[in-house]
Amino acid sequence: MLLGMKITVPHLAKHAITIQYPKEKMEMFGPFRGRLGLARDLETNKEKCTGCQLCAKTCPSACITVTQKKDEEGKRRSDVFEIDMSLCCYCGLCVETCPEDAIVWIRDYEYSVYDRKQLLVDKTTLEVIWRNSLSHSSKEKPNEKAA
Repeated sequence: MLLGMKITVPHLAKHAITIQYPKEKMEMFGPFRGRLGLARDLETNKEKCTGCQLCAKTCPSACITVTQKKDEEGKRRSDVFEIDMSLCCYCGLCVETCPEDAIVWIRDYEYSVYDRKQLLVDKTTLEVIWRNSLSHSSKEKPNEKAA
């Protein structure tokens, strides 16, 4: 018991490292895998995703649904792009295999919901998530290729 007190007493004099959560938010470390977003080209504002379905094929939990169509210029683009975040295991294979770097990690950790149906995220919502991460992170860009 004395040995335990010998270790514990010096820690009582140190300053606590508590974060008052709603008021203060913790800065996430480098390779943090938070939320997925669908990036667009910053210069032309066109979507990067070509609908090649590599992300859906490499996903071990089969939570990604992608269909393809041709846009007005005749280029391939994704028509439907959905991720069921309730099935996602956050492995990062979709981010790594995307040849266009369209799927990116967002450093957001506040996305709890009350209804599981809200975890089925479509293309528009994924683009909004990515766009919001750009406006909120004035210090740095979203962590696109975290490993």
